[in-house]
Amino acid sequence: MSGLIHFPLQDVCPYTGAKGVEPIDLPSTGTLWSWTTVNASPPGYHGAVPYSLGIVEMNVDPGVLRVVGRIENSISPESSISLESPIPLEQGMDMTVGAANVALADDRDPSESEGPDGADPARRRNPPVGLTWAFFPRRVHRGNP
Repeated sequence: MSGLIHFPLQDVCPYTGAKGVEPIDLPSTGTLWSWTTVNASPPGYHGAVPYSLGIVEMNVDPGVLRVVGRIENSISPESSISLESPIPLEQGMDMTVGAANVALADDRDPSESEGPDGADPARRRNPPVGLTWAFFPRRVHRGNP
């Protein structure tokens, strides 16, 4: 056991190679350390763009753990309802962990698409969806900020 904290859970410590990794409970909140907005779909992704990815710092004894994940700043975590406009992201803002739907890689045969150069607009509207964890700004609420 190395005593170092990492995410996600692995059988071997990625820092030292030590075995006997023990799971711990992570906090459900943290602060936004850095982020980027993806404006172009990577190959195989047929979900909505733009979307944000970020690094959230979580206070974990004995220090800080930085976790990379999707940032959902246009969906309310309490109701999964789309907001009229995305919450502006700011370094140091409070974040909470929640569940989010995400488009999965589409393994359907692109030669069966009916659009020009294999682009089927229905794929972008109805991609296969899975559930994942994501970070939500904690100041998502109705009314004045």
